[in-house]
Amino acid sequence: PFNNNLHAPTANAGSNYTIPKSTPFVLKGAGNDLDGDELTYCWEQVDNEVTNIQIPPSSTQPEGAVFRSLTPSKSANRYMPSLPTVVSGSLSTTWEVIPSVARSMKFALTVRDNAPGEGQANTDFTTLTVTDAAGPFVVTSQNIDGIIWDEGATETITWDVAGTNANGINVNNVNILLSLDGGVTFTTVLAANTPNDGTEDIIVPNTSSGTVRLMVEAVDNIFYAVNSKNFSIGSFQTTCTNYSPTGLPMNIPDNNSTGIISTINVLDDFAITDVNVSLDITHTWLWDLQVSLISPNGTEVLIYDRSCGSSSDSRKNINAIFDDSAPEKVCDNTIPAIHGPTKPDNLLSLFNNESSFGLWKLKVVDNAAGDVGKLNSWTLNMCKTEQTVSVPEETLHNFNVYPNPFSSAFTVSFSSTNAENTLIILYDLQGRQVYQKLFDDTGSVFKKDIELGMLSSGIYLLNVKKGNQLANFKLIKY
Repeated sequence: PFNNNLHAPTANAGSNYTIPKSTPFVLKGAGNDLDGDELTYCWEQVDNEVTNIQIPPSSTQPEGAVFRSLTPSKSANRYMPSLPTVVSGSLSTTWEVIPSVARSMKFALTVRDNAPGEGQANTDFTTLTVTDAAGPFVVTSQNIDGIIWDEGATETITWDVAGTNANGINVNNVNILLSLDGGVTFTTVLAANTPNDGTEDIIVPNTSSGTVRLMVEAVDNIFYAVNSKNFSIGSFQTTCTNYSPTGLPMNIPDNNSTGIISTINVLDDFAITDVNVSLDITHTWLWDLQVSLISPNGTEVLIYDRSCGSSSDSRKNINAIFDDSAPEKVCDNTIPAIHGPTKPDNLLSLFNNESSFGLWKLKVVDNAAGDVGKLNSWTLNMCKTEQTVSVPEETLHNFNVYPNPFSSAFTVSFSSTNAENTLIILYDLQGRQVYQKLFDDTGSVFKKDIELGMLSSGIYLLNVKKGNQLANFKLIKY
């Protein structure tokens, strides 16, 4: 019989808000259950269906849904789009898109109590108004490679207010948060309820990490921004190792959902901070293919998902390095159609903080008949970031490397009181030295252009040493 003593959970989707365009946000809900059942939460966009709308959704569409429904979660909050997407530098995925135009969006929060046999639910709604008179709200500092903060030092964080202190948004204050795990969580408060004026001096906490990120979030609203690069507190060094399989090449079976799996058994055991995949595939119709990387932990990332060409456009071959920090993928009408450093279809950073140890799998599936190909080779590049044993007495201040990615040349600049000469070395991902030059001491300011147009497109590791000062950076050549 039905138990009349059970209670439905409560649902609270929060207030209605006006938010800036082209800016991520967090839907913040709440629920309660008098019976003490474990609650789950599901956020869904419930705008009315419209005709003649773009599928997948577009940031410029003025109506209709631009966010998909996801499996219910134990968290009452949902980042829109997902936090890993924003941390990677993007505001959208295929089915999650931040509006860049004025519009409204209605969201429903469904709270379920999951009581065995007699579960109940409740729903509440919130409406967001996107204004094009404000935004995008972005962090404008700590956005280059190689930044190192000293513990206890004073540092300045800046952001573009972008009209969010007026225009119906009227956010007067913000919180500034720190992540020590590359943007997975933001648990350290650097400044609370500080004026939304675009700049704040903070005291660096007494902690150390090589994967620091910053978040500036609105007070009494739901939008936020994250800086675009990891940086360090303390002294850290990143090292990367390549791993290659045996038994290649392998033919890719035509129109076969099982596909092929090539494996690499990694014996090194460290916490991953970056993953890149070099991939060489010969195939006459790339739109047929899906390529995924599977970790020993079971995490699977579709790095290529039928995203080049179409059912009537036979783009051919892949010879590329998939890297989250690379430029967006270009599907050229050349052979190979996908080449050089390119951003994967889904984030390789999902592997961050997992162990490197164990059997890694690359899965290639051909989803249609009529065209064939083979997996020629692939390389798994994994990086770790470790604190150095001896902390340098000095640091390279105002360090900058630009542009990145570069085409033919890049500039290295920094300031230092060290009177030693400067040694610059560049390595490829195979660990081979491709450039080395010793520069005479130039005084307190170092600025040199490095001409390397003859290098092949790819990812390189830059090593800069001046006496007891050392910096390592990842560069992309396109």
